[in-house]
Amino acid sequence: AREPLVLLTPPDAAAGAPRYACTSGDCGFTLPVGASRHRLPCPACGAMVVERRDAAGARLWRCVRDPW
Repeated sequence: AREPLVLLTPPDAAAGAPRYACTSGDCGFTLPVGASRHRLPCPACGAMVVERRDAAGARLWRCVRDPW
């Protein structure tokens, strides 16, 4: 089941950038505001696919459930 996302805004800039988070406290999912999302879900599990960057700065499309 999909959980709705809420916008978390830190009290000041030193606390970090705004992020989207899952309303369920169990999953711990967060997504930076402005992150690129793929239109199609992950073929393995159906979760959201987002663009991330590796240490060298190369763009990678990864499932949000895939640990880094």
